[in-house]
Amino acid sequence: MKNTKMLVLIMLIIGFTAGLLTFWDTVTTFLIAALFAYMLNPLTNTAQKKLKIKRGLAVGLVLCAFLALLVILISTTAPTIIDQLSSLVSELHRYASNLDSVIDTLTGYMESLHLPPQVTDMVANLLAESDSYILSFVASLLTSVVSLSMQIFDLVIFIILMIYFMLDGPELLKKCIGVLPPSMGVKVGNLLNEADELTWKYIKSRCIVSGGMAVVTFIGLSLMGIKYAMLFAILSFFADFIPYFGSFIAGVIEAFYALVTGGFSLCIGVIVFVVVVQQIEGNIVAPKLQGESVGIHPITVMFALLVCNKIWGTIGMLISTPVAAVVKLVVREMYAYVISPDEPPAPTEES
Repeated sequence: MKNTKMLVLIMLIIGFTAGLLTFWDTVTTFLIAALFAYMLNPLTNTAQKKLKIKRGLAVGLVLCAFLALLVILISTTAPTIIDQLSSLVSELHRYASNLDSVIDTLTGYMESLHLPPQVTDMVANLLAESDSYILSFVASLLTSVVSLSMQIFDLVIFIILMIYFMLDGPELLKKCIGVLPPSMGVKVGNLLNEADELTWKYIKSRCIVSGGMAVVTFIGLSLMGIKYAMLFAILSFFADFIPYFGSFIAGVIEAFYALVTGGFSLCIGVIVFVVVVQQIEGNIVAPKLQGESVGIHPITVMFALLVCNKIWGTIGMLISTPVAAVVKLVVREMYAYVISPDEPPAPTEES
């Protein structure tokens, strides 16, 4: 019977994977709609209980409030963010032409320290090539923001899917669990509850940590006279959701901007500030607030980061950690199911 279990699981996994690869674009739309519905579900439940109204009316109220807030945010912030990103790209292009003089100054400083020529050449070459990578990254951010702001109101199907998931999502989930054998249904229900608790715990703690990071970044860069302090603070907030690399990427962009616009001394100041803030966040604040909120090994997080980036791009990198945690829970339950002892056959009455 063990071999039969394993064969069935392998066939299900192969069939499921083949279906995902074949209809991935459609599946992605459903997944994103379900994700938004999931994020709004606590508000829907609260409105339904507090106002003592039917779920359909609660869904309507929450969705209208969400869309109104989305319209306000996009109409008030998107033009400013797009304008600042455009100005930042133009300014970086303009100042990048002076990068050669900065490199010469840095090379002379390193030579005065009697560093090996190999080290000096390596740093100079790395800095010379950095502008193209950073400019392309910032330009891709601008393209993403413009694309999102232009398409967000055209996703009629997406809104309809959201409504259906918000209305019938909990009942649909119960029905799916109900078709399973009782023992398996209990395990799946417990798994979903555990995944829900873990996901919300991670989101809440990460928002607090990243929000504090953004506020400190804005204050620090403003005091140092960085022109786009608010834009860099927003970038730091979202980048901080990307494990290990996010804060580093934001810090490199901030330091590069300081280098090409304010010179070597301002760049050093920004680097010191960013490193200090990241160390405090990573070693003091985040462990205190997050603890073992996901409980997965860093290697697993890195693997999830690369896979989610391959599948969903930048958005995938932002959600890679909770995705890895949920996958870990699923794999754990599947493993427990495979190695569990077979249930004895039900006794039959002798005639």
